[in-house]
Amino acid sequence: MVSSLPSLPSVLGTDPSSCILDAFRIAIAKRVSDALPPLTLEQAYTGVDYGKKGVDFTVALPRFRLPGKPDELAKKVITDFQPDDFVSSITHDKQFLHFQLNTSSLISEVLNQIHTLTYDSPTGKPSYGTNTSGAGKKLVIEYSFPNIAKSFHVGHLRSTIIGAFLDNFYKACGWEVISLNYLGDWGIQFGMITTGFEKYGSQGELEKDAIKHLYDVYVKVSKDADSDPNVKMKLRNGSSGWRTATRRHL
Repeated sequence: MVSSLPSLPSVLGTDPSSCILDAFRIAIAKRVSDALPPLTLEQAYTGVDYGKKGVDFTVALPRFRLPGKPDELAKKVITDFQPDDFVSSITHDKQFLHFQLNTSSLISEVLNQIHTLTYDSPTGKPSYGTNTSGAGKKLVIEYSFPNIAKSFHVGHLRSTIIGAFLDNFYKACGWEVISLNYLGDWGIQFGMITTGFEKYGSQGELEKDAIKHLYDVYVKVSKDADSDPNVKMKLRNGSSGWRTATRRHL
């Protein structure tokens, strides 16, 4: 669907076709620049900031360094104001002008844009919320790092969810993302399981529930290593014969 909003001049660095709020900011900037010459549209646009405390957009008049008092400048902008498809009201507050958007237009245009960029995207793929700010940049995200000798727990899940979010976020911004769930720290863990199995293992329990039994073995041999540093030292040095034992069990 094509936007029903009136046409606006373009501003470098904006793209209303993918971010409809750019159109509303341009409309506000045009209203301000038209009322306060020699302020240009581009200069006015940089001064249209997202508002706070229920205000959609705010313009701080002193930032433009124009001659005249803020009250006089504000009066020029507000005089003869009539609500339109972009702005429903303007409030003067000391050195600031607060702009409330036309809610009906905003809702309609946002939903229209979501539908268009999701189902009728020029590329054929959903593109709502994407941009090219990271084009040409590369990022490596490493996350989770579970101890493969232990159960996967909620801490790993949290890290995985955060990592997946960052992966999706940066890709949506045009970055080339390489995501890694590194499982390389496994030598000592396998050595402890193998050595522990010779002391605490049961072939019968292994056949009943291999994962649970090996986890129980790992917990027991870990306690041995905590109470006797020589156990872990032997594992690190490979002098306990766990490598040979591992090959035998495998």
